[in-house]
Amino acid sequence: MITRKEVEESFPDTVRLDSGVYKFTLELPMRTIFYYLKFADAGSDGCDFLVSSNKIGDDEFAVDLLSELSPGLPLDRMSLREIPENKYGFSDVLIVPNGFHSVLEGILDHNRDELFLCVPIHRSEFSGDETKDEFRIIQRSVVAIFDWTRKISPRISLRFFNPKTKGGTKGDGYVFVKYDLLVNEIKNLEGVSGGFIEILNYRGLVAEILSERAGVYSLIQDRNDAGAEAMSQSELLEFIWTFLTRRMGSASRNSLF
Repeated sequence: MITRKEVEESFPDTVRLDSGVYKFTLELPMRTIFYYLKFADAGSDGCDFLVSSNKIGDDEFAVDLLSELSPGLPLDRMSLREIPENKYGFSDVLIVPNGFHSVLEGILDHNRDELFLCVPIHRSEFSGDETKDEFRIIQRSVVAIFDWTRKISPRISLRFFNPKTKGGTKGDGYVFVKYDLLVNEIKNLEGVSGGFIEILNYRGLVAEILSERAGVYSLIQDRNDAGAEAMSQSELLEFIWTFLTRRMGSASRNSLF
């Protein structure tokens, strides 16, 4: 467990807020990093809970977020908790054990074993069952987890091949991509015979896209070829955004148009 003495020695600006939460900052040339830490001896039964943000110090939000957490979390996997409505539009907090993240490494190395990073998220950004490597890839390449003003960055697992552009993924594996890249590949696929795009959303649902002729796309859900639906590009893009971000229920075309 991390001690107050260690934090105060490393961060002289440490102050105590409500509910046993301590705030401190790290000044970098281009930004200020804000930290909010709830120590284990403040009621977390062996777990230190940390919230971190780039550029935004919001004491009220951080304290509210940390007050929603409870002890007894697993150290070998991430956990998800719903959070109340807030100004940033986040729906959940992703609770990340020490082995998955590197926050405060090199500063408080010795007592980080039970330091949980608490990341406010839009639900579609993580499934919650990512491996350590998957979490780090998504954090590095897709979701700016320390930017509380970010736009929704849905988790997208992509497999595709485009014989016209010669672009594609290798074998049967998927890669994590940003939404803008997916949109570009959908546009590039228009009218390309023999090409395909296959998408897994954060819930593990599958959508496959084909386009044999210009102006028309074919959407296949849940690998049901018999249920393929013809769509225009604008209809398809509207569907795909809902498919990627919708929290519950089916994103069938009939429910959208």
